[in-house]
Amino acid sequence: MPAERTGGLFRLSRKVIVYDPEINPRRSSSSYVFDADTSRMLRYPRATLSNTVERLPSDDSRVGRALAAYEAWLNEEGTTFAADQRRRREESLVVEQTYADQFDATADAHASFLRDRGIDYTDGHSVRVTPTKQREAHCYNCKAQLSTKVDIECCRCGWMVCTCGACGCGYGQMFST
Repeated sequence: MPAERTGGLFRLSRKVIVYDPEINPRRSSSSYVFDADTSRMLRYPRATLSNTVERLPSDDSRVGRALAAYEAWLNEEGTTFAADQRRRREESLVVEQTYADQFDATADAHASFLRDRGIDYTDGHSVRVTPTKQREAHCYNCKAQLSTKVDIECCRCGWMVCTCGACGCGYGQMFST
């Protein structure tokens, strides 16, 4: 294995670790490093690694053994590991995109719902993502099940927003017509 492929050899406490940027996702809060002593891939929070590792000098006697162990692991398990990481990354991106699409569609439906009822929302945003306690409800407008797992609420009234666009802002109007 060409040494250029690795991001470097490092010392983490007493461990000699190999960092390979090709195996690590770019936008992740954790990194995988190869532990040369156990010949296993380990996962660490990026912040931990960036604050606690020291680059191993190229003349250190452990460099050759660490690179050989990593190359052996890469030949035996690396392809499967890398493919699994790619699959997980792709699945994660699909979930993120699906959620973003759902959020955008719900926000658009909510803006239309408010506009159709003559309800003003002056801050320019009709919905927001907020971490709330888990709760379940149903939509008074279309009877769909609602859950805070979706994490979308109306900026004006604070109610959960249904995919049909309904929120608490229109609830009182339902009885006045």
